[in-house]
Amino acid sequence: MDHSRNLSLSRQAVLALLVGVPAAETALMMLLWSYHLTLGPLIFSSFVIAFYFFVDRLFPENTLHTRLSPRLVAANGVLFTLCALGVFFIDGLTQALGESVVLWGWSLLWTLCVCSSIAMCFPLRLLLDRAHQHKDLGLPLVLLAVGIPGIHYLSPVLWKHVLLGPLSSLLRASLWISGFSDLKMWIEGVRVYIQHPVLSINVAEPCGGFTGYALFFALYSLVLVLDGKKFPPRSKWIALVVGILYMSALNLIRIGLLLGYAIRTGIADGREAAVGVIKGLFHSHAGWILYAVGLLIFFAFFYWKVSLRSTESQARAI
Repeated sequence: MDHSRNLSLSRQAVLALLVGVPAAETALMMLLWSYHLTLGPLIFSSFVIAFYFFVDRLFPENTLHTRLSPRLVAANGVLFTLCALGVFFIDGLTQALGESVVLWGWSLLWTLCVCSSIAMCFPLRLLLDRAHQHKDLGLPLVLLAVGIPGIHYLSPVLWKHVLLGPLSSLLRASLWISGFSDLKMWIEGVRVYIQHPVLSINVAEPCGGFTGYALFFALYSLVLVLDGKKFPPRSKWIALVVGILYMSALNLIRIGLLLGYAIRTGIADGREAAVGVIKGLFHSHAGWILYAVGLLIFFAFFYWKVSLRSTESQARAI
């Protein structure tokens, strides 16, 4: 039996309001967070495109049987009210609880608000049924969820407890191999300090390559949504692990090459020239150029390997 039916104009307006307001607010927070980053528009566009194709795969119908649940409407109203009140009491809450607690709490409220809004459009039973039919969408869904919001809120923890030590060791080794033995490096707090006779800088959390990880997750989730059925399950996980390591290597290369170039420029033209290299290239252009070119190479190689394996399998079958 076909349970789908067209929605009335009034119900469409209500659903658009209930889903659109929290979703637009979440999207705005994501966009504002990445506004000052050169990669911001590219990351945001990648996530929007990936999410569009994800929903298109999950719900190919033009109409769905939906009904508004009074409990979900009430829950959404309470959550949305709490989020709105947070705007007026943000200063007091931050002083009382701390910026980190307020940020996490507000983000959790907005996430719950979006989820309750979606549940009004797509009943839980329908969502579970579609999830069972499209199990291959589980991994891209996780990547989309982790991509910008997850990495953004986890980046301080990841930087301090996972990346800070290995990055400083690898950076020290790469600079020593390049011939820069007359520099000092040490970790103080959550920063890596690098001192050279012509240049003194520190590497902090924004230099951890988290925007690169977010861009990789967005693009890889899009690949899995569009062509995931072409790839064996093992290849998907191998590509994910290799991709994370690959993006880490790209970020190390970005920092090492520009720091080495800045030091050589400072030796030749003075301290101001070295600082100009760091401020001009390090924070503005190197990241998006290296990541864009690197990801193009990565996915081209990924598709080539999959195509090669498919050809070999067909040859064995013959």
